[in-house]
Amino acid sequence: MRKDFDTALLIPIGSSQEKIYGISHLFEHILISEIKNTGGFTTEDYIFLYGNNINFEKFLDALMKIEMDKINLKRQKDIIKKEIERNKNARNEKFFKKTWEKTIYEKSPLGTVKSVEKINIKDLIYLKEEVLNLPLYFYNKRNKLNVINGKIINRKSNGKFCILFNKNFSYEDILYKVIYFKNEIEKMFVVEKILQLKNPERYIQISEKREMNAFIMEKNCLFPDLCEIISLREKVLKNLKKEIYQIRQNFLEIALNELESIYFYNIPWDERIDRLFHVSNNDILELINEIRRGVK
Repeated sequence: MRKDFDTALLIPIGSSQEKIYGISHLFEHILISEIKNTGGFTTEDYIFLYGNNINFEKFLDALMKIEMDKINLKRQKDIIKKEIERNKNARNEKFFKKTWEKTIYEKSPLGTVKSVEKINIKDLIYLKEEVLNLPLYFYNKRNKLNVINGKIINRKSNGKFCILFNKNFSYEDILYKVIYFKNEIEKMFVVEKILQLKNPERYIQISEKREMNAFIMEKNCLFPDLCEIISLREKVLKNLKKEIYQIRQNFLEIALNELESIYFYNIPWDERIDRLFHVSNNDILELINEIRRGVK
């Protein structure tokens, strides 16, 4: 991401919530085409927009005044259809489709050529009115975060680690195990980093979403004992300090983390960082044992 932006907006709609498949992504393209000096992307959980010298009032005013004309609609549909064609054979697209298959996150935020083609101006106007009644999450370079409009849904972020379900899948002749879980995501990030150090040749990754997370690992990974955990934890925390420092050098990375933290968990990003550095060796061992039981 470029570093020369100073404002960001998170709109809480994405492919996991939309009633018409692909409409969030199309709406994002129309917003960017209508609001000068902006960029953005759409995920399963939200639309993320960023720009220069745009305060929240300008964003909101532009959002309210956007006109859905047929010429621009066709132009944006054509752009998206090319984007879909470019990505349909991408490894990440196929891999994460396998990962999230048969969950609320199985649909790609891009949409499909057929679903995007069916969307009309009336659909977009209805979505625009819906968006204007949602909480909108705004962040600017002065480190000010505001949530405006709508009512924020209180979310518990301090529950115990909970495995929802798990599954196996094969991709490119490699077997993977996925554990879908909720809560204690910061502890799980530390566990992820420790297991990556323990298994440098194997794929181990957390995919974080608002309603659930996926812990993905190649089969037959090795698990550390307590002595190894103590040693690896020190390396992980040292590396995390460097990663966080790098993130803090990039406004958009900071904004995305701040906005996601509030939207996903109702807590500031700094509080999540603090939790990372208070994960104990026993916490890690306990979660690793949970994972071991989950992958059997």
